[in-house]
Amino acid sequence: MLKLILAVLAAVVSVLAQTSAPSAPSAPTTSNSMVLISPNGNLAYKSGDPITITWNINTDAASWRNTQVTFEIADASQGANKVTPFAMLTGTANIGDLQMQSTIPTNIPAGGAYCVRADVRGTSGFTYFFSPNFPINQALGVAAPTTAAVASAGSSAATSMVAAVQPTSVAAVTSKPSSAERIVISLAAAIVGLFAV
Repeated sequence: MLKLILAVLAAVVSVLAQTSAPSAPSAPTTSNSMVLISPNGNLAYKSGDPITITWNINTDAASWRNTQVTFEIADASQGANKVTPFAMLTGTANIGDLQMQSTIPTNIPAGGAYCVRADVRGTSGFTYFFSPNFPINQALGVAAPTTAAVASAGSSAATSMVAAVQPTSVAAVTSKPSSAERIVISLAAAIVGLFAV
C-alpha cells in the first residue's frame, strides 16, 4: 500500500513539475519566422568541412531574436515531407545572431540531398526550418544512393538513386503532449513501476 501511495505521489509531483516549468519562447507566427539562406545548394561539402549557416528573420522583436536555435544535418532524399534528421551540428545560436559556424560530422554517408534543419522550441512544440538541399561527400549534381540505400548496402535490395534537388525553405510544426496526456503517461509509469518491484 505504501508503494502505491508513493507511486501516485511521484506521478503528481512529476506532472506539477512539468506544468510549472518556465514557458518556452513563442513559436513562430506570421510576424516571427526565419528563412535559411545558406547552405544554398551551390557548394558540395565533405565530412569535417566547416559550414556556415546563415538566415534571415522578418522581425526585430527581442523575444524572437533571443530565442535559441539548434541545427542538424537531415536527409532530404525522400522529398520535402520526409526529411529525416541525421546528425546534430555542434554549437547553438540565438535567432538574432543570423549566422552560426559548425563542422560537417564525420559519419555522413555520400548523398546529394541533405539539408540543414533549424530547430526552434516554442510553447506548442518545435518548429523546423529547412535550407535548400546540398551534397555531402560527393560532387554537385551527381546522382547518388540515398542514405537509406547506403545503410542497407550489404543487403540484396536494389539501390535507389536520387538526383540533387533544391526545394525552397519549408516550416513544419510538431506539438508536445497536453497536460492531460502527461498525467496519463505519468500515472501509467507509476503503475508500471509499482508492478516492476
